[in-house]
Amino acid sequence: MTKLIEPGARRGEVRAAASKSQAHRYLICAALTGHTVRVENAGSSQDIRATLACLSALLYADGGTRRLDCGESGTTLRFMLPLAGALGADAEFMLRGRLPERPIEPLARELCAHGMNIEHRGNILRCSGALRPGAFTLPGDVSSQFISGLLMALPMLPGDSTLNITGHLQSAPYVAMTLEALRLSRISVTETANGYHIPGGQSYDAPEMMTVEGDWSNAAPFLCMGALSHSGVAVTGLNPESVQGDRAIVQILRELGAVVEVCSDRVSVRRGTLHGAVIDAAMITDIIPALAALFAAADGETRIVNAGRLRLKESDRLGGTAKTVCHVISKIVVIVFSAVCFYFSFSIIQTQIMSGQVSPGLRVPMWIPYSALPLSFGIITIVQTVTLVLSFFTGKGDDIPEKKEAAE
Repeated sequence: MTKLIEPGARRGEVRAAASKSQAHRYLICAALTGHTVRVENAGSSQDIRATLACLSALLYADGGTRRLDCGESGTTLRFMLPLAGALGADAEFMLRGRLPERPIEPLARELCAHGMNIEHRGNILRCSGALRPGAFTLPGDVSSQFISGLLMALPMLPGDSTLNITGHLQSAPYVAMTLEALRLSRISVTETANGYHIPGGQSYDAPEMMTVEGDWSNAAPFLCMGALSHSGVAVTGLNPESVQGDRAIVQILRELGAVVEVCSDRVSVRRGTLHGAVIDAAMITDIIPALAALFAAADGETRIVNAGRLRLKESDRLGGTAKTVCHVISKIVVIVFSAVCFYFSFSIIQTQIMSGQVSPGLRVPMWIPYSALPLSFGIITIVQTVTLVLSFFTGKGDDIPEKKEAAE
């Protein structure tokens, strides 16, 4: 079926998709609970389907080595790996896309130091052995998913454990989401000066109904679109009191000069006097690409700091965003230059026709070879315009060669 999308005014109202981050956590807590739990509004993204399939293979497969297909979901892998150890299950993880290159070593090292055996070759990761309680140490500046994965696994071990966080915890809101899911499931975790104390021997007891709230990172592109529109755009299904870190977009849009109104679960944004600002990306990495388009439309300079972790996502979001912006600017420059040359080349041809000048040898009117100018510049203008439009609507304009980068 073919659908036609035509340009129009940036206005309207949409409902935010389910929070994928919260859905991962709720589904795991529900699966580990001894009674039936209904998880509402979990969504059906590829990452969520991967987590559901892995939970089914891990918890309900008959003996032997469990085979878990994580797809491209780093969250699924980093949550399931310590769970496999807590359950004492032998497992083989299938990693797809860029997932084999994404960081796992800090978590794997701690798991191996506490009884597990982990072997990672190419797109296959194998683990065996039971995870033992004890003192765990993880860096806070690589991935909060390492911390969340252990926080969900350690309560099931027979003894108490501690989790020490070194360095600055850059994605604290995501850990807060994990702690909230654990609290709802009657799992006790105590915060300490340098991390957490996790009592062992606990059992998950999630409520019979868990509802996943709307995703602030999903809402971000629409809210940014509203900031570029005098009519405005509204997004519903959002929790203004959410622990999601990307809820900070409300404050960021206000700092940039947009007009933002919050009423119950509805957030509306319209254009104001947009100006640059300094944006700390440490806690809001997922919404930086959407905000980048807005920064380009704001007066003055906008600086994005602490954005290095964007390189460690499913794709290199930092490089991808910068590359996209540069690509669009270069296209626009070429289109404007070729269009100007196309326009003025007609005056050159007109001058040649009026002068009646011919070539010395063949006596060919000079306006004929000069006709190549508007023809060539016209073709360049059309081709570059089409590829620019295609890059916006389909992502298939000029194929920009991607350079594979190994994650640190």
